[in-house]
Amino acid sequence: VVSTQSTGVLINRKRKNLKIKKKKMLKTNFLLIIISLIFLTIIPSFECLTKRQYKRIYKGFYRRAEIECKEKCGYSESITEHVTPCLGNCISPTCYNQYYMLELEDGEIDARLENFQKCVANEYKAKRDIK
Repeated sequence: VVSTQSTGVLINRKRKNLKIKKKKMLKTNFLLIIISLIFLTIIPSFECLTKRQYKRIYKGFYRRAEIECKEKCGYSESITEHVTPCLGNCISPTCYNQYYMLELEDGEIDARLENFQKCVANEYKAKRDIK
């Protein structure tokens, strides 16, 4: 038979153990918060994206613009390997004029699409930085 006095002692011990555990957890959480704050102040701004992240963002922007312009120009949803005058002028008249107004010379490799996409991305980046 367990006496009520010994039961009370056991309950008090459990309460003390819980209080000690809570204090340890609070200290641990406090330290984690402090370390996190220090880490965040040391690390440069999170707005600094890597080249790969920028490329993904701007290619996504280009694709969205291309899809919208294909609808305006009456093209199907399939991706084309070349930029037509209607499509190029819709996406970016400046970039289109810069890369597609000159004809290719014999044997010249056509890198205009990639350059056009980069130009559109840079245009988008400039607009985004201004805002």
